[in-house]
Amino acid sequence: MAERSQGLESTALWRAYREKMSSDEERMAWVKKVYEEAVAYLGDVRQDFKNYTLHDGIHVRNVLDAMGGLLGDWIGKLSAGEIELLILAACLHDLGMVYTDEERESAFSRERACQEFLREYAPELLGCASEEWPEDKRQWYLRTLHPFRISEVLQNEGWMELMDSWPVRAVPKRCVLAVCQAHGEGPKELRINRELEYLAASDADPLFCALLLRLADLLDFDDTRAPRVLYSYAAYNEKSREEWKKHQSSAGFSYQPVPAGEELPYKARCKNPEIEHAVRHFLDWVDEELYQCAGLQRYCRAGWRQEFPFPRAVCRGEIESDGYLGGDFSLTMDQEQILHLLMGENLYDDRDVFVRELLQNAIDATLLRGEMDASFVPEESHIDCWEWSDKEGKLWFRIDDYGTGMTLGMLQRYFLKVGNSYYTSQELKRDLRDHGRMEEFYGISCFGIGFLSCFLCGDFVEVSTLYFDPEKNRREEMPAGHARGTDYGIRLQVTGLKGYYTIRSQAENHGTGGNLPRPDFFGEEGQDCSEWRGYRGKPGTSIAIRLDPGKLGTLNLRETVRKYLCGAKMPVYYNKKRVGRTYGEAMKIAHDLAGERVYELDQRMKKKFDDCFPAVRGNYPKLVQTVIPLDTEDPQILPGFSGVLAKHEVCFERKLYWEEGGKNYTVGGEFYCPGEKSRCIFQCWLRKEEISKAENMDSFVKVGRGDIKIGSFFFELGELEYENWEGIWDTIFGNPYIVGGVIYQGIVMDRTLYDHLDIGNCKLFLLEGKWKPTVKASRSKIVKLPLDLLVAFKGIWDKYVMPDNAGFLFELADWNLITLSGWREVQNSAVGQWMMQNQKDCAKEIIREYQEYAGRKEDKYKMALLVYMSGMHQMMYKYAMVYLQDHYDMTINYEKGQIIMFHKKKEEEDKGKYDIFPPMMFCRAASDQSRKYMCHAFRFFRRGITEDHPMTAWLLENSALLNRYFQRQFRQMVECLCLKDADDIIQEYHMIREQLCALSNCHGLDVKSMPVIGWEDFWEEEGEEWDV
Repeated sequence: MAERSQGLESTALWRAYREKMSSDEERMAWVKKVYEEAVAYLGDVRQDFKNYTLHDGIHVRNVLDAMGGLLGDWIGKLSAGEIELLILAACLHDLGMVYTDEERESAFSRERACQEFLREYAPELLGCASEEWPEDKRQWYLRTLHPFRISEVLQNEGWMELMDSWPVRAVPKRCVLAVCQAHGEGPKELRINRELEYLAASDADPLFCALLLRLADLLDFDDTRAPRVLYSYAAYNEKSREEWKKHQSSAGFSYQPVPAGEELPYKARCKNPEIEHAVRHFLDWVDEELYQCAGLQRYCRAGWRQEFPFPRAVCRGEIESDGYLGGDFSLTMDQEQILHLLMGENLYDDRDVFVRELLQNAIDATLLRGEMDASFVPEESHIDCWEWSDKEGKLWFRIDDYGTGMTLGMLQRYFLKVGNSYYTSQELKRDLRDHGRMEEFYGISCFGIGFLSCFLCGDFVEVSTLYFDPEKNRREEMPAGHARGTDYGIRLQVTGLKGYYTIRSQAENHGTGGNLPRPDFFGEEGQDCSEWRGYRGKPGTSIAIRLDPGKLGTLNLRETVRKYLCGAKMPVYYNKKRVGRTYGEAMKIAHDLAGERVYELDQRMKKKFDDCFPAVRGNYPKLVQTVIPLDTEDPQILPGFSGVLAKHEVCFERKLYWEEGGKNYTVGGEFYCPGEKSRCIFQCWLRKEEISKAENMDSFVKVGRGDIKIGSFFFELGELEYENWEGIWDTIFGNPYIVGGVIYQGIVMDRTLYDHLDIGNCKLFLLEGKWKPTVKASRSKIVKLPLDLLVAFKGIWDKYVMPDNAGFLFELADWNLITLSGWREVQNSAVGQWMMQNQKDCAKEIIREYQEYAGRKEDKYKMALLVYMSGMHQMMYKYAMVYLQDHYDMTINYEKGQIIMFHKKKEEEDKGKYDIFPPMMFCRAASDQSRKYMCHAFRFFRRGITEDHPMTAWLLENSALLNRYFQRQFRQMVECLCLKDADDIIQEYHMIREQLCALSNCHGLDVKSMPVIGWEDFWEEEGEEWDV
């Protein structure tokens, strides 16, 4: 293990500093004085933190040693200013851990900081004075403040003289303070902190120094920081005992003299499995910090600082279990039964999904290689699919990609291990970092069960793969003594789910018995996938499946590829012929078709129109098709989001009205698709004013032939030669199976944006990167989308006057329970700013409507239909409610018909009160009478929630505690207020109250004070009907 320095002079950083600063003894003496004062000052840390590991002079020297260890022989590349900055930061970064009595009292008097701490770490103490907090929570709170109070400490009398003598030629004090503070900040704060920008005069990079400090502070993890002689004195607190034992068990890290970006060796001997678990958990934290540092490194000063090889991760091979056998607990399961559950109708809706699984894996691998291999361009690559029958008449399907391929270890860890996905692993993060990529990669694959689908229709599978990076191959698989020129192809055979598998390795000179199964017509088109002695000659993966005709049935594999493929970055071939179009090709066609195309009725259809509607003879409609590509949307609302809209409208030059039998009528047209063929239908309608009194609906009602003697007619659009109508997506994307939906990185994910009864408006959204949808395990349906994306959908639909798809949004999981803080993040983002430009009047509309009496029945029905019966309108209302909740104090008056008054908030008011609730319009009661009501009894007519009603007040006061310890019950209570009527709210609240009262440990929650509610707590207008 690394040798520990006994004083400042013996540290590698000080020796390097002395060498560079030999001509400035005065400046060196001042830095040494800072070290001495800091060590003396930090000795008082134990007065406030008696049960914490040491933050004294030992820790300062250990941090300096860790910095030197990480740098190795790169230490000579540091400038004098950077070395000075690192030494000063190591000395000063923990000064905030020392508190005087006055400073401690001041810290606990900061009410807002205390509340934020309690909400995050100890909600059970909300409402308690700081004097009532347990001692460990008081210490924890003070510790969270320490990185941000160093400037305050240095203004104390004991430090003022030394700080006043800060040398002019030394690195600026503000930068030292910024580096010290950085060890308590998140990565985002570091990236935008102007104080961490390069200092030209000092030739110092504060951000690089901050990264070293953060890592070195964590890497001080051995028994020198928790000497056994002090353990019994500090061991009265369980968490502290664990922390001290972790350090006592740890021998620490070993540093290589020449950093090379390899794993960082670590050694520990644990005599307790709980401590071993804690040690491993701490090392997970170190791994995450290494990942974050590598990501921030690109913002450092260009040159060696960006190229410095931080360790990839911690090597855990020398963690010993002393006196017990350790390991991760895992349940054993019957493999055959589990595979049965995962196969067929239990998971997948269609047997053709194995084609989709293989296709999306090939796309993922190709895109990922593009991220990691600078010489590889996915758009210039391709994917090959093959179908053929062998000499014995057996049917085969094969797919070849030229992406990353797999190492032997990856094949065993992920491909052959059901439920493990490489695309969600830490290994992927490390691999990306090794290739200079810090952005997260989002693959379509995520569950690690896709390979199983091969056996839906197949009984034998062969795989041939070669990983693209020889360095990783060598690292993982090179046998001792093998030359660096070794090849690393892998062959795998799997003989059914209940059979066995065989792996052959090129590095081990295993024979393969011949090439991977291929068709006779493979020819030169397959030369990219050429093999040498049965192994792939170029990186990528090939998978061949022998299909069972009995399972396959009449499935057309080529059409299956067409069905699932839409706008992938790279071309796909099926038996040498192109299938579908790439994203670039499709968007070019969309731009060629962009704009309006107008079609007129032919003579035969005009005659039909005149015969059906003689009162408006000669007033023929026109059919208008509009194609709108979204890839050039200005501003680009969300990088990685584009698509195409197709609008189809029936347009009359003027409104057509006529009177018959004392009633007014009009004619209208619409598109619909009752079967396989699209149609345009013209129908007669009663005029709105004739039905408004009787029907209370804000729309026309269709009239059948029995109501009047004037008929209706339809025609199939193919009769009109309506260009690209039946196959507009086939024309653009080469896929005739979609008429709208969500596509992710070239694979069709969901078609529910399409309503077959309203084909007049089609929406196809193309997503990539971070906008990955959450799907069912079978990937047959989207269950969740990022909120940013939903807001963008709404903005696009409104901007281009597209109809709402309520069903699509209602089928997504829990979108309407997203918290206020989640909505606020979207409002502060780029898409939020775009929405504000396009939806400026939404909040004003709510204010105007809610300040008016809602007693008229037709007004209430109108609001219910507009907001609750329409998914996207409801979402837009929630979007506006966030703004209203943050910027207005609201009062609700039930005596005047549930009107809400809005008063601008003062800027300093706390906005965090409602953060863990969805937008709900919390309002204060306008009077004692209004305070009796929690909300409107009927969810469709509910405008706000009375926050000072006893039940709501209890819920708000205990929300943080409920959310932490009783999250399911808390979500139920919130969901009731948002989405349910009085009957359900009363019933569920009573059930929850009984559940909580029956618990022996309520974690400080005063359940008995939870009010009992009944019908008298809900407002409804006399004679109000609930049938919308």
